[in-house]
Amino acid sequence: MWCDSTLRQLVKEKKEEIDERTYKLIERLVKNGIIEVSPIIEVGKVSYPIIEEVLEIKSFDKVNEFINILIKSGMFEHKLIDKAIRCPRCGSFSILVKYYCPYCGSIDIDRNSIISHTMCGEISSISNFRKGEKLICPRCGRELVNPEIDYKIIGEVFECNNCKRRFDMPAIMHKCATDGMTFSYREAKYAPIYLLTLSEEVFKSVVKGKYVISIISNILRENDFQVFENTALRGTSGINHQFDIVASPKNQKNSKYLCINVTSNISENDLIMMFSRIFDVKSAYGVIVGFGDILKHIQELAKSYSISIIAVKGIEDLKDKVNKYIGELKTKL
Repeated sequence: MWCDSTLRQLVKEKKEEIDERTYKLIERLVKNGIIEVSPIIEVGKVSYPIIEEVLEIKSFDKVNEFINILIKSGMFEHKLIDKAIRCPRCGSFSILVKYYCPYCGSIDIDRNSIISHTMCGEISSISNFRKGEKLICPRCGRELVNPEIDYKIIGEVFECNNCKRRFDMPAIMHKCATDGMTFSYREAKYAPIYLLTLSEEVFKSVVKGKYVISIISNILRENDFQVFENTALRGTSGINHQFDIVASPKNQKNSKYLCINVTSNISENDLIMMFSRIFDVKSAYGVIVGFGDILKHIQELAKSYSISIIAVKGIEDLKDKVNKYIGELKTKL
C-alpha cells in the first residue's frame, strides 16, 4: 500500500531501522484516520486496544515493550498521563489500599473527632464521650447536646481498637487482589501510562499528504470544484500564500476561492496564519481541518476570524463533515 511505501521511504531517508510491527500499526491508524493511541484505564486493568489488536496480544508487559519501541523509533510522540501501581509479584493492576496501625499492625482502626467540652475543658476522642446514643463527658458527667455550644470539634485522629494507641496517619499498605500479596510503596511497581501521538513528520508525510488531502480533494471534485493541491495564491500585498488545497466552483466566474489547510491539532497559530493569508487574498473562504476535539477558545477565535474549522475523529467522520460543509457552502455561492 502507499502508506507502507511512504513510511519506508521516510525511514530510509532517516537511516533508521523500524520494527515491522510499527509499520502495521501506523497502517491501521491511517486507515481509520486516527493519530493517537490512547490507553483505557479501568479497575484492575490498563489496555491499549488498537495495539493489542494489531499485535494479537493481551499481555500488558509485551504491549509496554512495544510502546517503548514506538517511542524509540521517533514515529510517535509520547505524553505521560498516569502511573499505575502493580503487584511486584504477579504484575496485577488489581490493587487494594489498606490502612494499618503503625504500632501493632492491626487493620482494626477508626478515624475519630477530637472534641473539647466547653464547660469543664475536657479534651478527648469523641469515642470516649459516647455512651450509647448520647455524648457524656467522662470528666464531669454532663451531657453534651449542642455542637459549638456544649462542645467543639478541634481535630481528627486515628485510633487503634487493638492496642488503643492514637496516631495522626496510618501506615499505608497495598494488597494484591489477585495473589493476596501485601506490600508497601517501597516494593510496588509503578507502570508509566502514555498517550501516543503520531509525530508531526509522520502526520505530514503520510496522513496529511497522502490521505486526508486526497479525500478532501476527491469530495470537492465530485461536487464540481476545480481543485489544486499544495498551491499558492497571490495576495494584494504581492506575497504568495501557500495552502494545502485551493478550490473554486467550475463554470462560475468571480467566485470566491475555497482555501483549506490540514493540521493534526488546530492551534491559535493555525488560525492566525490562515486569517492573515485570507485577509491578504481577499476573495476567499478559509477552512482548517484538524483531528480530535477543539478547545472552546479556539472555536471562539475561529468565529471572530470568520474561519471555518472542521474537527474530525476518523476518516468516515472526515468524509461526512466535509460533504456537509461543501453542501452548505454551495448554497452561498
